[in-house]
Amino acid sequence: MKKFAFSSSCWAQGESVVTTQLGDAFLFGLHSHLWIVISEPAKHAGNFVIVNLTTDVFRAGKECELGLGDHEWIIQKCYVSFGRCAKS
Repeated sequence: MKKFAFSSSCWAQGESVVTTQLGDAFLFGLHSHLWIVISEPAKHAGNFVIVNLTTDVFRAGKECELGLGDHEWIIQKCYVSFGRCAKS
């Protein structure tokens, strides 16, 4: 599991502080892929796990398929890439 860039469940965004919560989604990385927080930071000393969404079924597998309507930023069928998960 990769070490995530954020060091705690709170991080600065401009002038405000953002508290990370279970289910939060954000764009991260070179190609701005969608990542989702899948653990509860408040229950794990501020640490959390994120997973990447991809349309590449061969990389991700079919364990967790998402589609249009599952999240406002999802525009086509995609899969959770648990192999690329990261921990804060």
